[in-house]
Amino acid sequence: MNSSTFIPPEVLDTERLEALNQTELLDTSSERAFDRLTDLVQRLLNAPVALVSLVDKDRQFFKSSCGLPEPWATSRQTPLSHSFCKHVVSSGEPLVVENATLHETVRQNLAIRDLGVVAYVGIPLSTPEGHVLGSLCAIDSVTREWSPDDIDLMNGIAESVMNEIAVRLHTRQIEAQVQELHSLNVELNQYASELKAATAMRDRVFAIVRHDLHNLLESIDVHSAGLIKDKYTPSESSNDYPAIDSAA
Repeated sequence: MNSSTFIPPEVLDTERLEALNQTELLDTSSERAFDRLTDLVQRLLNAPVALVSLVDKDRQFFKSSCGLPEPWATSRQTPLSHSFCKHVVSSGEPLVVENATLHETVRQNLAIRDLGVVAYVGIPLSTPEGHVLGSLCAIDSVTREWSPDDIDLMNGIAESVMNEIAVRLHTRQIEAQVQELHSLNVELNQYASELKAATAMRDRVFAIVRHDLHNLLESIDVHSAGLIKDKYTPSESSNDYPAIDSAA
């Protein structure tokens, strides 16, 4: 199989792709926070091209690029047939290429022909969970031996890239929690309002019941008093009075 069309299975890993999507960086505009890092790579390594490359399932998207030729600079992406970074995702290790035309892994890659890539160094952009989102890479159009200092600098800048991504993820998590708390607060306020209304209704019902019960008890008292009076007060027709002896 032609290595330019081969897509490593690690690239297609669903958990990795989910982690990549969660960054919400794909197809977003360029940002100074990332551009200053690729600019730093370009200046410190004196490399014609520097990229923050995010490797999707069928393409690589450049969140930041310095020195990339057209039309790639405008499209800010290439198919994986033009990606060295897919091999960084596959291995999870830095890929250092001095001469791409002689390198076993990438010598058939179309980026050599179409983008003029000859020398390349790519550092994995890895999450704490071990998902490689892509790579920070430096590219030269001529054969080049990358020094240990070059690799150390790239590792440090790659860490800064991931710190920037981590800050964004953490910020979104906090925003989501704040929104959740806000929604909960709205629900609690609604519940409190409903509880207050229910309490007021209960008090009104109790007041009516107390009033009606008070009237009922008064009515019972009046009725009971009448019954007692009727029982112990002789009527005019009663024969309960003692008889008078006529002989007296």
